Amino acid sequence: MRPVLLVHGGAGRVPEDGGTGAREGLEVAASLAWRVLEGGGPAMEAVLAAGRAGVAHTTPFMGVVRRDGKA
Repeated sequence: MRPVLLVHGGAGRVPEDGGTGAREGLEVAASLAWRVLEGGGPAMEAVLAAGRAGVAHTTPFMGVVRRDGKA
């Protein structure tokens, strides 16, 4: 079975720039979490990696990024 990763960044209005910064933050969070899963790490570690990326990012997240084995 192939893992699926969904990173949700919250809710709210999309900024006038289309949420570019938030989308970049979501991509970083998803990539970090995906690396944990690809390396055989536990799901909770992937969740924590995504959460740490969210806290460290300067733009509040909005939207959803899905990973299903495709980078």
